[in-house]
Amino acid sequence: MAARVPYTQQFSPEQTPLERLIPILRQNAGNPKNLKAAIASAFFKGTADPLKLAGNTIISLKAHGILKTDGTPSEFGNDLLEFQGREAGAYEIMALHILRNPRLSGVGVVETLREMGKAGLKINLQTLPDELIKRGIEASYNSSDLSGLLSWLKKAGVISGYQVNEDKYFKMLGTTGPTLGALKGLSSGQIAFLRAMVALNVTDWTPYNVVCRHAEELYAGEVRYNRKDVVGDVLKPLQKAGLIEFKKKEKKEPGTKEGRGGKPADVKPTKRFEDEIATPLLGSLYRLAGFEEIRKIRSLSLADIVADLDPKKGPDVRGKALEVLAIRLCQLLDLDFMGWRETDVEVAAGGEVDALLHSARLIYSRWQIQCKVGPLTLEAVAKEVGLSDMTLANVILIVSTGNATESALTFRRKKISSSSMNIIFIDGPLLERVIADQSYLITILRAQAHEALRLKPSLKDIKSTPRSSGSGSPAPKEATEVPEKPKGPPENGSSQTQLTFAYKTELGRCFEGDSLEILPLLVREGIRVKLIVTSPPFALVRKKDYGNEDAETYLHWFDKFIPLFKQILTPDGSLVIDIGGSWIKGLPVKSVYHFQLLLHLCRHGFYLAQDFYHYNPARLPTPAEWVTVRRLRVKDAVNNVWWLTLDPFVRADNRRVLRPYSASMRELLKNGYKPGLRPSGHDISDKFQKDNNGAIPPNLFQFANTESNSYYLRRCKEENIKPHPARFPQALPSFFITLLTNPGDLVLDPFAGSNVTGAAAESLGRQWIAIELDPSYVRASQFRFEKQPEKDGVAGLKNRPIQAITKIVSRPIVEASL
Repeated sequence: MAARVPYTQQFSPEQTPLERLIPILRQNAGNPKNLKAAIASAFFKGTADPLKLAGNTIISLKAHGILKTDGTPSEFGNDLLEFQGREAGAYEIMALHILRNPRLSGVGVVETLREMGKAGLKINLQTLPDELIKRGIEASYNSSDLSGLLSWLKKAGVISGYQVNEDKYFKMLGTTGPTLGALKGLSSGQIAFLRAMVALNVTDWTPYNVVCRHAEELYAGEVRYNRKDVVGDVLKPLQKAGLIEFKKKEKKEPGTKEGRGGKPADVKPTKRFEDEIATPLLGSLYRLAGFEEIRKIRSLSLADIVADLDPKKGPDVRGKALEVLAIRLCQLLDLDFMGWRETDVEVAAGGEVDALLHSARLIYSRWQIQCKVGPLTLEAVAKEVGLSDMTLANVILIVSTGNATESALTFRRKKISSSSMNIIFIDGPLLERVIADQSYLITILRAQAHEALRLKPSLKDIKSTPRSSGSGSPAPKEATEVPEKPKGPPENGSSQTQLTFAYKTELGRCFEGDSLEILPLLVREGIRVKLIVTSPPFALVRKKDYGNEDAETYLHWFDKFIPLFKQILTPDGSLVIDIGGSWIKGLPVKSVYHFQLLLHLCRHGFYLAQDFYHYNPARLPTPAEWVTVRRLRVKDAVNNVWWLTLDPFVRADNRRVLRPYSASMRELLKNGYKPGLRPSGHDISDKFQKDNNGAIPPNLFQFANTESNSYYLRRCKEENIKPHPARFPQALPSFFITLLTNPGDLVLDPFAGSNVTGAAAESLGRQWIAIELDPSYVRASQFRFEKQPEKDGVAGLKNRPIQAITKIVSRPIVEASL
């Protein structure tokens, strides 16, 4: 089949920017009807036929290998979705996909641009198709396919206009101009054979089947050799091109064809191969690592490199040997080098020996390589696993000169079985095998990959979460659906935790217990919430009664809740966190833990929809040491409120939360004003005189929190219960419940305290779930839902029935399903 420019109608950075497209794909892929409607609404609203244009986009997504024919994401599509929130990287990987996928003709298009530029030919959308057709690439004259493909390459900086950015282009391909020229006209199998020779550092006679096997492992899914025809299809063409020499070995039986019964032929590179293929391909790898003497280092055998790791050698020699060993591993695996990361001085003598590598072959993978002198210990493995959160590596390769300890092996198995990570060990004995035969590295990787396959949980052991998409998974239950009967025990035979509510109202349930235990049970029952609004315990220097965590451990503590929040939220749900600041103990400076939490949440898939600030004018002048005693600081009176979403286009309507107009605005609307340019430069049109029934509120709240004689506090006093000391004003959750939900939607507060959120939801006609760990706070929170005297009544709460607080251990979770 002839190469062609892929179908690219209604699919370009201008029409379907990835920062908006990726969340839509993540939410709707697998449900063709929803996906089409979402794309139509997001990108083609107002056009004559939005659904038709959206259909073109979906066809383009399939043509580019992002969606499979059934509408679910391909392997590359899933990789692309992982770049949500990292759009620069998304455009890079998209361009890389276009260049490296032969079906998309990216390299053919760019090479044609380069050749036309060198020849001084005029380049435009009329002349470019002619040149492409001459080179065997089909390109239509009357479609936007070509311009769409070029726009993706432009967005990633590969081309500008019709000018190729050669540095960027060659870096993406992992090659150079001369090398690309030398490889022109070769088949993919021939090119893979040459790259495998480079990876194996072949400099002398080597059996060709060793090279073939390494190429097939490195480029699995891309190349497969018919051993009967290798001589004719691969070796002779490469010999004719002057890139290799090969010599036949004695045949086992006279009369058999070359390569069909005789021993495998040996191959070795020519000078042209060294100059035009090996050196350019390895040049960027070695130079990025800080080595200019490429040929000298290539001449070192692995045995020579490992010999320099002898503890008797000086620290500088050992440090350099570790670096060279890491580079040689990059070379053997044909991975692209990203850079060094400093490691501990005791092991590497100050050398930066942790290499970060990546590859986009078939799927995107990022490798973290650590070379160690001595035994491979648990501490070393744990350190690398911890650092992977920062490096975003999904593969950790640790090489050591000593044996792996039993505790390190146990930790590795446990980590592999409980995460998406793969950890590869090459300890002393295995390293010796690799030194003897470099291609044995692939055998080690393959064996440990099969071990990882066995260690990963089977499908029946995975506690899957129901989905709302049309991918074949059951849809989540509506908030009001009650299962017919309690769930049976899990397949492993262990007893299943039963969950009871502490009290309930017409619209809500309050649970007493740890959210880490209760949330998974709610998820298991199919409960999904539209909004989580909460004020978690703040990280404070001085411990409070309500269980706050200190700043240093706060992130680790909160990290456990993030996957549960993501599971229980609907795809269009929101997470609102009211969080206060903290001061560093003994210093008049503030902790940044709450900003670190925000960044951490965004790194785990949330978007910051908007930041809000809650100013409490009645806040006490704290911290006293720095404000009222030494007078070094002013009163700290603002809390941060983060509004986060999984989908940046969640439905919200600020018309629901309009504020009354100010007196001056009412006067302006009544008497009018003169449109025109103001001294500030703003052009005020007559549209400003329209009465919109209120002003759009700012992201600064001013809610005093000064209740001293509320019904809640009086009832606490009557029952001799200590009230919760850190209650946020009900106006705060009410604002977000009104902005982000509709009547009947379900709202959750996993750190409910005195259950202000539940009271706000109840008063606004929303269903709610509250979870609180402290029994006394749970008992007191019931007072917010009692029938109150007329003067203390809260609108909407007076006559709502409440089941008295109790611990009914016989009631299973089904009684709690809303």
